[in-house]
Amino acid sequence: MTIDTLPFTRDILEFKLPKDFKQPRMRYYDGTTDPVDFLNDFGYWMNVKDAGDAMKYRAFTLLLEGSAKDCFKSLKPDSISSFDLLK
Repeated sequence: MTIDTLPFTRDILEFKLPKDFKQPRMRYYDGTTDPVDFLNDFGYWMNVKDAGDAMKYRAFTLLLEGSAKDCFKSLKPDSISSFDLLK
């Protein structure tokens, strides 16, 4: 996937994760477990880190695998502008 094919708007794509960013210590989401549980756990972790929306977008995609990642890849470029839309 290239930057031009990601579903995020340009401002999200241009956000750089801080150098000291550590990936959430969570299980990857593959689409086989409850998505609400995953989103709640992710939200709790990001709130502890006091993460802004742009960081949430970028970190969220690091935790996808399998059919969940395939679903994400199928989203239209420039179609995600808020975390609510991503959820």
